[in-house]
Amino acid sequence: VALADTAPGIPRLGAYVEATLAMAADGRHAIANALRDVPLSPTRRDDLMTLHDAAMGPLAAVLAELGVDSPHTTALVHGLLSAGMDLVGHGGEPGRVSDDVIRMLTHGLAG
Repeated sequence: VALADTAPGIPRLGAYVEATLAMAADGRHAIANALRDVPLSPTRRDDLMTLHDAAMGPLAAVLAELGVDSPHTTALVHGLLSAGMDLVGHGGEPGRVSDDVIRMLTHGLAG
């Protein structure tokens, strides 16, 4: 599902989470994890960070639609997504992990 084809707000956030965790499930995020510990020159590491920041653009846009403008909150959301990707990468069922991440993002721990 393309984000542009999804209603703004919570539905679009859910679509982003589902797409991100689906990429983790099919291994498309594995290269990022593999490169994390590779000794790269500062220039190459900067290039990778530029690519990563571009990939995070849609998340920032979705959060902005929801009125989230704090870099700290964005970092926390990214951290929750990263934890979800780790769970999926270690065999967690992507649909269940997506549901849990979306629930935590929309309702917190008590939801």
